[in-house]
Amino acid sequence: MKSITFLFLVLLIISSCSQSAKQVNYENLRQEAESSMKAYVEAIMLANLDSTLSYWTDDLMVFRPSGEISGKQAFRKMLEPVYQGLKVNQLMITSRNIDIADRIAIEVTEYSQNLSMDGAEPIDVNGKYVAIWVKETTGTPWKIQKMITMPQGKDDIHD
Repeated sequence: MKSITFLFLVLLIISSCSQSAKQVNYENLRQEAESSMKAYVEAIMLANLDSTLSYWTDDLMVFRPSGEISGKQAFRKMLEPVYQGLKVNQLMITSRNIDIADRIAIEVTEYSQNLSMDGAEPIDVNGKYVAIWVKETTGTPWKIQKMITMPQGKDDIHD
């Protein structure tokens, strides 16, 4: 009976150690994901297309009211004319919920932007998006693999 009790205590200690290690790992993953999300917003603020696209996977999928885009090259082709005359005057994240499980993060965000295009009068674009971020391997940044955008008001700024 004493050996069974001892074995149970050893297993309990091992189990609690592995659970605390997972918690530390989870917090690190969350901090890394939030850092990538912040850097992505900064790249958008600078209207730097290459930097913005560096936060997306090659096999990305974007679902917009006007249709679906698959692949980084197609996304680049769609964004290039917009970014040539784009000035992001303001970008605010008004709410954000982030859930992380292993190497996948789901971000649900409300945003508000003020944009100028080719020197025209600034416009406000508000909406929501759901982004699925992935961390492909240890030591690499988080990247967006899929996004569903739901702009409010104007149907789609990219059209």
